[in-house]
Amino acid sequence: MEREERSVILRRLVEWDTFPSPSPLLMQLVELAADEKATPRSLARIIEQDPGLTTRLIKVANSAAYARRRQVSSIADAALLMGFNRLRVMALTVSLRDGFPMGRVGGMDYERFWKTSLYRGIIAQNFARCLGNSDLSEEEAFVGGLILEMGMLLLFQICPATQRDCFPGGSVSLAETLHWEREHLGLDHRAVGRVVLQRWHFPESLVEAQRFHGPEALADGRPIPARILELARSASQLFFGRRTDFEIIQKTAASIGVSAEQVSEILCRTFFQVEEAAEALRLRPSTDKDILEALEKANVALARINGTLQLNIEKFVQLVTEHQGSGDWCLSDALMDKKKAVENVLDAVAHEIRNPLMAIGGFAQRLARNVEEKNELLKYASIIIQESSRLEQVFKGVVAVSQPYQPTFSESDLIGVLDEAIEELRNLMEEKRIEVIRNYGRELLPLLIDAKAIRKAIQQLLKTVVQLVEEESAVIQVELPSGGAAGEVRIFISGRGWTIPDEVGKVLSGFDFSGKTLGVGFGLLMTRKILEAHEGTIHWKQTQESASFEVRLPVSSL
Repeated sequence: MEREERSVILRRLVEWDTFPSPSPLLMQLVELAADEKATPRSLARIIEQDPGLTTRLIKVANSAAYARRRQVSSIADAALLMGFNRLRVMALTVSLRDGFPMGRVGGMDYERFWKTSLYRGIIAQNFARCLGNSDLSEEEAFVGGLILEMGMLLLFQICPATQRDCFPGGSVSLAETLHWEREHLGLDHRAVGRVVLQRWHFPESLVEAQRFHGPEALADGRPIPARILELARSASQLFFGRRTDFEIIQKTAASIGVSAEQVSEILCRTFFQVEEAAEALRLRPSTDKDILEALEKANVALARINGTLQLNIEKFVQLVTEHQGSGDWCLSDALMDKKKAVENVLDAVAHEIRNPLMAIGGFAQRLARNVEEKNELLKYASIIIQESSRLEQVFKGVVAVSQPYQPTFSESDLIGVLDEAIEELRNLMEEKRIEVIRNYGRELLPLLIDAKAIRKAIQQLLKTVVQLVEEESAVIQVELPSGGAAGEVRIFISGRGWTIPDEVGKVLSGFDFSGKTLGVGFGLLMTRKILEAHEGTIHWKQTQESASFEVRLPVSSL
């Protein structure tokens, strides 16, 4: 399309030539900005010509979105609180909404367009409130989010009939939409928006925000209004677009000074603020449906995280060679090198899933607190919370195993360490009716060990035994037998009524990261890591009558 043709199109748009039927009031609001003698009173007189518009503006001003200290009862009050320019822009925006149909026309879904715009406006407003930045007031942020893609509607009006059905209309990403518009129509709706908003005397900050989108809009040095509006646009895609990357929104928000907790709160609050504002724009709110869609995206994101874990676990298994003898496992130097490689990959995975988990878990928890009376939504939110909590435990296990561990040695009473490990699990033992018999047949001098870590290792072995017990009640013996090899301390945990599965043996070898072992598996891996750092070993034995774990700690190294 030639430059001259584009100029003609833009002039037609600016001069209302392509509007369905612009109202006289709408045109007066545009013209008012060019009148140097205009006052808040003259603006109020124009707005009050339309009782419906007056009522709707007062409702917006009093809505939860603004949370004003006192109620607005008239347009004069609104003008006093908002100021002349802010009220005019808001009145113009609400009036513009009335200039377009609803429902779907060709490729343009007007209902979805305005609903997405409303969410974007409220999110932008909440970000502006968090920042308290004088460059963008709450009212301007709301309007800026609402009209950010206004050029799309205007461009659709001049779209040739042959292109109307395939007009993207916001059904694809912004980048794809702009590309299609430039390719088929010769210009894009952001260029249209910039020219039209400038001609209609919108604030310069909102006009300039039309210039940038995507990473370009969020780059350092961009004006705060442009960054806030782009951030709000990205966040609204969690509700109505293809995005499921909650963590990206939090990361981006942090760059302008909004915390992850504030982002989760803003997203949740938006659902409940949108209902009042929707009435002013004559939209039908569907809060429950919107919440459900957001939760489904959270669920998809969790499935992606889980898939990432499983995929990498398969890679881990390929990194190592499993050697299983008669119940005893040994690590060669080559296997130790591979084990280190495994730990490095685990560390990379931990970094990949940390932020997504925190973002999704925080969002679901805040949402659950606000939908207590909506049973189905609460149930779904609870499922998301449980799954994110499960994956968080796996994540913590990954972090523990992947991080370097260096024992902090001090003189410690090993018998006291064993007693503490048992006592801290007393409630768990009693719940499963398990009796613990202590048989310390050997007196020990204080040993140089990392008492806290050894206690944790013994506790993990005891927890594993509790999980393996199949009978209603059982007896576990914790022994420090006398005798044995010189310079070595042995600790036995044995009993009947439980068996040691092959998976547990593989986990203790440090090489099994299968899905079956994701829960307790990382705890056992950490047990192995603690013992290796003490130059100790762990062995297990299974007979028809009993099962046992044996921990060996060389005294010479303690």
